[in-house]
Amino acid sequence: MTNPDVVIFRNIELNDEASLLTLRNSPSNLEFFKNPRTVSSEDHARWFVSRLTDFRALQIVAVLSNQLIGIVFLVPLDDNSGSISINIDSKYQSQGIGQELLTRMMFRADSLRFSRIEALIHLSNTRSISLFERCGFVFEEKVSGFLVRYVRFTNQNTLR
Repeated sequence: MTNPDVVIFRNIELNDEASLLTLRNSPSNLEFFKNPRTVSSEDHARWFVSRLTDFRALQIVAVLSNQLIGIVFLVPLDDNSGSISINIDSKYQSQGIGQELLTRMMFRADSLRFSRIEALIHLSNTRSISLFERCGFVFEEKVSGFLVRYVRFTNQNTLR
């Protein structure tokens, strides 16, 4: 029997599709997306299938009491680098879940021989910037009027 108050970190599963769409479309998350439009069911279904088929090892979800509360995923940019994204239900932010997801994904990226991971972060998302900095990412450049790029090399798998 599992403790309902314990956050479980696991790979993405087929039955996560609806929960992930709800998480992706929450207003508190949409405001920081590159494209803040609501994600359609059709677009989400295509995205989700690609996660299950092409990138299954590059997804980690956080689950509490059988409710999906967060995801971190990595999209390869080339053989040695990737772009990381994280999405946490607003009710569970600032509780260490994002830090644990990022840390787990960085270890996984290292084991898969990624050497450079980047994150594009909305300038006004100060919580996310702080989280990535705590996990060893450093500012690289301002990409646009509202996005900045933070990077980390995977052989630095210890938190600051």
